[in-house]
Amino acid sequence: MRISPLFLSKLKGLMLISVLVSESVALIKRGEKYKGLCPFHNDKNPSMDIDDAKGRYKCWVCGEEGDIFDWERKINTGGDFYAAVRSIAIRLNEKMPDEDSLPNDKRNVKIVSALYRAQYLYRHGLVKNSTAVDYLAFRGFTSKTVELWELGVVSKGVISILRKKFSDDVLISSGIAKRDNKGDLYDCLRQRITIPLKNRNGTLVGFAGRKLFEWDESPKYLNLAETNVFTKGELLFGLDKALPHIYKANCAVIVEGYFDVISLHQAGEQKAVAGMGTAITEHQLNTLMNIARTLIFCFDNDNGGARAIRCLLPKLLGVITDKHTVRFNFLDIGYDPDEYIKSKGLGSWSQSCEQSLPLSFLLMQYITSNFKLDSLEDKQRAAIRATEVCNSIKKARYLKQLLMNKVKNELGIIVEVQNE
Repeated sequence: MRISPLFLSKLKGLMLISVLVSESVALIKRGEKYKGLCPFHNDKNPSMDIDDAKGRYKCWVCGEEGDIFDWERKINTGGDFYAAVRSIAIRLNEKMPDEDSLPNDKRNVKIVSALYRAQYLYRHGLVKNSTAVDYLAFRGFTSKTVELWELGVVSKGVISILRKKFSDDVLISSGIAKRDNKGDLYDCLRQRITIPLKNRNGTLVGFAGRKLFEWDESPKYLNLAETNVFTKGELLFGLDKALPHIYKANCAVIVEGYFDVISLHQAGEQKAVAGMGTAITEHQLNTLMNIARTLIFCFDNDNGGARAIRCLLPKLLGVITDKHTVRFNFLDIGYDPDEYIKSKGLGSWSQSCEQSLPLSFLLMQYITSNFKLDSLEDKQRAAIRATEVCNSIKKARYLKQLLMNKVKNELGIIVEVQNE
C-alpha cells in the first residue's frame, strides 16, 4: 500500500527522532544534538548522532543512518515500512489515511505550487510598491528582515498571471482567490502585506495579510481560508525558523502576532513563535511541549491578552506534564512585544522573560481573584475554583499535589479531587 507523502511529512513534524530513539537507547545531549550507543554494531563508545533539527540519526562507525521510519523499521518492525509508519501513527494518535484519500495528493501538490507562484509575484510586487516598502520601513523592519521572512504585497494583475498556469478551481482551493457576487475571481489579500505561513519543515502552506491602509475598515490581519494543506490550529508561525534555537535553549517564547515574531527575531530573540491570530489550540500546545521543556507566553497586557490567557489555561492544564515549566511574561501596559523590543532592546526583553511569572502564580491568582477570603461564602467559592483547577490538571501529578498543598496552607482549604 502506498502511503501519502503528506501524511509521512506530518508524522515527521510531530515525532522528534530523539524521543523515538530514546525508547531503545540511552542518549546524552551534546550541544544541539544527542549521542548514544549504536545498536547496529557492537558499539562501546557512543558513535551515533541524533539530530532533531534534521530529523535523522547517523552512526559514524558503521554508517547506519535514517529518519524516524528507518529507525522504527529496523529496530521494532522487522523491516516492514508500512508497519513502522503505522506504529508511529499509533504513538501520535494519528489515524492512518485510507487509499481513497491518495488522489488528493496530486491536488495538494498543485495547491502548494500555486502558493509558491503567488509568493514569487507578491515579493516581486513589493519592490514596485513604495507604499508597502515605506510601511515596512516605518514598522522598523530592515531590508534583510523583509527578505528573510519573504514579505510581499498583493499587486494588481496577480490573479490574471496565476490563471495562465492554474485553474480557477486550484486558485480557490489554495485560498488565494475567491469569487465575487458577479462570479469574477479576486485576490483574497488585496491591498495587504503578505506574510508566508510555513509548516515546521519550511513548506509554504498559506498566507496571512496585514492591511496596508489604516482607513481600511476590514480586520487588521487576515489568514487565507483553511485548505487541504493548511489548518490554522495545527500551525505555529515562525516555527520553521525558530526550531533550531528552541532546541538549543530547550525553551520557546509564544507571542500573539505575526509582526511580534518577526520583530523579536530581528532583534535577536529567535525562539519566538505565534498562533495563527486565534486562540492557541491543544494541538499547538502539544507541538510546543514536544520540542521544549520551558514555555514562556507573552500576551499583550490588556483586555485582549487577559482573554487569551483565560482561554489558554484550561487547555494548558489538560496537557502540561511535570517535566514542563510554563511562565507568563507581562510587559508594561501599552507595549506589545513588537513595540517593547524596538523601544527597550533585547537586554530588557531577556530580563523581562527571566522575571516572568510561573503558572502556579496565575492559578492562585485565578482561584482567589475578586474574593474576600475572610468571608465564609467567598472562601467557599474559592474552594470551588480550586477544585475545578486541580481536577483540570491531567498529566502533572506533582503540580496538582503541590497546588493542593499551597491552597491548603495559604487559604485553609482542603481540595478534594476526582479519582484518576
